Amino acid sequence: MLTLQANIKGLNKDQLYLATITVSTAANSEFADTQSLPVSLWIGSQSPANVDFKRTVTALATNPVLPYVYVSGGGSTVDVYNVYTAKLVASFPQIAATVGALTVSGDGQFLFAADYTNYRIVKLNAVNGTKLSQFNIGQKIGPGFSMVYARPFGVPAIYPAGGKIFSVETNTPLTSTPLTQEFIAVTPNGQNMYSVDLGISPGSLTGYKVTDNGGTLKVASFGSSSISGENCQDLAVSDNGAHVYPACGYPYEFDVYSGKTLLQVQTLPAAPYPNNAEIDTEGRFVGGIDGIYETYDAFLYGQNGYSISKVATMPDQYANGQNGNMLVVSGDTSRVISATSPVFSNPIILFRNLQ
Repeated sequence: MLTLQANIKGLNKDQLYLATITVSTAANSEFADTQSLPVSLWIGSQSPANVDFKRTVTALATNPVLPYVYVSGGGSTVDVYNVYTAKLVASFPQIAATVGALTVSGDGQFLFAADYTNYRIVKLNAVNGTKLSQFNIGQKIGPGFSMVYARPFGVPAIYPAGGKIFSVETNTPLTSTPLTQEFIAVTPNGQNMYSVDLGISPGSLTGYKVTDNGGTLKVASFGSSSISGENCQDLAVSDNGAHVYPACGYPYEFDVYSGKTLLQVQTLPAAPYPNNAEIDTEGRFVGGIDGIYETYDAFLYGQNGYSISKVATMPDQYANGQNGNMLVVSGDTSRVISATSPVFSNPIILFRNLQ
């Protein structure tokens, strides 16, 4: 494991610092390899506070390297906020007529935005919002659509539910047939994929293996099972594919399933109504609930299932709850950003400390 420690002596506060770390093999190694790793450092003038304010949110995505959260309100613009201060950093205009789901590459360099009007995915520079390319999905997409960035066999790719897996470097499809239209979760190495049907009672969970088929990818289901969860709204999978976490409105708990057998192996406590599931950059599970009139609405669990922390609701959201599939975690795992449903007359976005 590579561990970096910053020396902040002489650096200004409330400023973002960027650097690139180059890692190379030793000169006498049997093979030579060099990798460049982007890193960032934010030095705040005060500790991050819990903040909320009014705005419509239809999609969220955090950058794993930069202290940014990208926010869509369903229009043509993506707004960028600092996860620590909750202040607007930039706005990327005219991304698409209707910006939907968002996701970010693992190195933090690229933002991907779903275009619900033209049924495509737009690739942008994650810092300045410059449009770089686009991928056509080939079918209608809209609310409930999911897409995931992964690196199958070292190839940076986007997995769009209902579409073909695309290489983000060559803009070419890596599969010959589309993926399932169900809500998907994918391991970072792109070799394990899972899907759950949204809003169905009872729900069902399906597992897929992704293999290299001589330069193309083959996606094959290895099984499907009914699950105890009803009205599922989100899905997450551990980095190693060992555990799968559907977030379902009932029962009022986070059920954990084996990534190999698709059988339930653990139950994590929650409250009405589970609707968000995330894996943070340390491999821990973060579950969110609708949480109307609840004291807490986000829960952090370690990889072994032990409780680490709970996030308290804020007064402005107490009677509005938390929207499904609308909770994300900052790259350093210290902050959780979520939103209430836009159907309420006073929709809000929330920036809170996770632990």
